[in-house]
Amino acid sequence: MPFYLPIYGEALEEFRRAMMGENDTTTEIFWSPNGYSLMAQAKTLRERVFARLVISLIGDTEIRFKHQGSIINSVEPHYSIELKRKNLRGLMAACKRNPEVRKVLSRIPFAQRTTVTHGDPEIHICLQDLADIVCWEASEAFNNSYFSRPVDVDALDDDHVKEIMIKMQREMDREGNRTGKKPGVFVDLPWERQVSLAERRRWWFTQFAIPPKQWKKGYFSLWKVSNTLTWPPENYYCAWDKIGL
Repeated sequence: MPFYLPIYGEALEEFRRAMMGENDTTTEIFWSPNGYSLMAQAKTLRERVFARLVISLIGDTEIRFKHQGSIINSVEPHYSIELKRKNLRGLMAACKRNPEVRKVLSRIPFAQRTTVTHGDPEIHICLQDLADIVCWEASEAFNNSYFSRPVDVDALDDDHVKEIMIKMQREMDREGNRTGKKPGVFVDLPWERQVSLAERRRWWFTQFAIPPKQWKKGYFSLWKVSNTLTWPPENYYCAWDKIGL
């Protein structure tokens, strides 16, 4: 999928340097208030979620987030921050120091309203990594000769596994209609693989701070997203994720 960078000479040069490894962004002042430059610095799952949330930075004192659960751009409130370091981690630290911003980023709706008539809610854009990972795991379930169950996830009952397969099939069918390709059928997988896929899906949702109890609340906290797991996951190979946006 093609993408276009904003035509700002300084921002474009900083982005080029970051992608080429010419900047040490932990020590030098590297700043450009757009998603590409923030994603160039993001390493962990939490950092990548945060980078996708930022809409704009006004000077060094105000920030705006896309967090209201709408895929249609709307007026979002501005929040005051005290920025001490002009890089991604400095911006995250500034947000965490401000009680109001910290609270806002603790209650992010994980579903977005869709513009498709009678369409299902869509995952928030800041959770695109989670969506891509679930797609990758689904592909592995069909194609990998070895597809084990995660060891640290509570076993799911049969009805829950079947419910998850129905939901994933709905997404698979929608994507098949969009691309014109025949979708895979999850119920055709051996039962053991269906269980493994459902449990892997739950494990990844938990890494993004959406365990079962949180799912019922409809929101998640940025501060509970894994900040130890880095991108991309081991053996991850989604061809469409070249830039990470």
